[in-house]
Amino acid sequence: MGFSTWSYGPDLADIDDTHSFLDQYGAIQSIQMDDKIPWNAWINGTALPSDYIADVDGRVFRLPNDGTPIILSISPLNTGRDNIIEDWENGAAPSYSFGDTILQNAFIEHIKYLVDAFNPTYLIFGMETNDLLVHAEDKWDDFRSLMTKTKTELQLTYPTLKMTESMTLHNWY
Repeated sequence: MGFSTWSYGPDLADIDDTHSFLDQYGAIQSIQMDDKIPWNAWINGTALPSDYIADVDGRVFRLPNDGTPIILSISPLNTGRDNIIEDWENGAAPSYSFGDTILQNAFIEHIKYLVDAFNPTYLIFGMETNDLLVHAEDKWDDFRSLMTKTKTELQLTYPTLKMTESMTLHNWY
């Protein structure tokens, strides 16, 4: 049985308890990285925020080291699934569209950083992507451009990594 590493509480003890449970009972673990992206750092080629690095490092530290398969889920979509996810530091969405090369390259670098850190068995590089079509149809073509470029680039870098996008059904019925 697989479990998400999403903790039941915000405290370090809650996070550790969650991972202890997963290590004992889980046959697969799912890591969801869809809170914010350090866009400014990726776009401007500057250092990643130290609290972002600490967050990633803390998650990697808690990974099982027994060969348990890992699903890494990443999304460029905000929680409303109607725009670009916010920046890690300033909380604002970047002023680029999904189709802008600079944003696409930044997203790909973001994913590569996380794939290198987590070494997942499976990668979901777009979560609930069809919701953008429901909530902001005018952004769909640019978004598909981002997803196509992302998959193409990642397949070149990680040819054996199994990767996909996820979708929802609840908004389609």
